Amino acid sequence: MPDITFDVRQNLGVLSDAGKGWKKELNVISWNGRDAKLDIREWNSDRSKMKKGITLSKDEASVLYYLLSKIDNDSIIDKNLSSSSLSSFPENNDVPFD
Repeated sequence: MPDITFDVRQNLGVLSDAGKGWKKELNVISWNGRDAKLDIREWNSDRSKMKKGITLSKDEASVLYYLLSKIDNDSIIDKNLSSSSLSSFPENNDVPFD
């Protein structure tokens, strides 16, 4: 199996901490030298191991943002989600997509 290379261009934040050193992160990553994309997956503490994840192009991320913005607060499955849990969003919108 060929080696997979990646370059984490920017860490946008941690979505959750699964414990035992694994965190689900939102990053901007270039895979195998290709254009950078948004990436959601779990990483161990030194990023030497990863679990399955999802990558999104700029267009896909825009559609996802639009769809998420249409969610009615009363329909959210996790009723414990509060505005304070969203306070760690980065202020900087300068995401380094290629």
